[in-house]
Amino acid sequence: MKSLKSKQLGIWFALIAEILLLTILTSSIDGESGFESTFLNWTNLSQVIRALSFIAIMAVGQSVVIITGGIDLGVGSMMGLTGVVTAWLLTQGVGIVPAMVLALFAGLAGGFANGMLITQMKLPPFIVTLGMMSIARGLAFAITGGETIRSLPKEFLEIGQGELLNIPLPILVMVLF
Repeated sequence: MKSLKSKQLGIWFALIAEILLLTILTSSIDGESGFESTFLNWTNLSQVIRALSFIAIMAVGQSVVIITGGIDLGVGSMMGLTGVVTAWLLTQGVGIVPAMVLALFAGLAGGFANGMLITQMKLPPFIVTLGMMSIARGLAFAITGGETIRSLPKEFLEIGQGELLNIPLPILVMVLF
């Protein structure tokens, strides 16, 4: 029971720390801090949060694994592979929604393989997910040949680069999920 209270207290401390950090940052951006900053402005802050949002979204899924006492070393590589699959399908003329759905199925297949190897074959999760990390990276490299996939549809790029009410869409997705 005592550890539960400690965990709850830790969550509150983290929340207070985040609020204090945001207060300091926003007061610096508004110019109330007494100095003029060319670095600490809304444009730079939104770019940093935009870059962070992709990791934060991925961390939501990873946290479920960690909470249940597991480990998955391949999450980042699998995210990269699904991105590559999506981009490659788009360059092949597949529509945005079907490409995203097919890429999610590719990620689902990797997760299913991990789950089967760990639960049915009783292999260590560390080894299985380390192997899946290598497989996902290898497949992504094989698909792209090590080259950047270019000429993606403007509508697709809008998902990661667009804004709604002057707030970048990835930040909104991060906050909602």
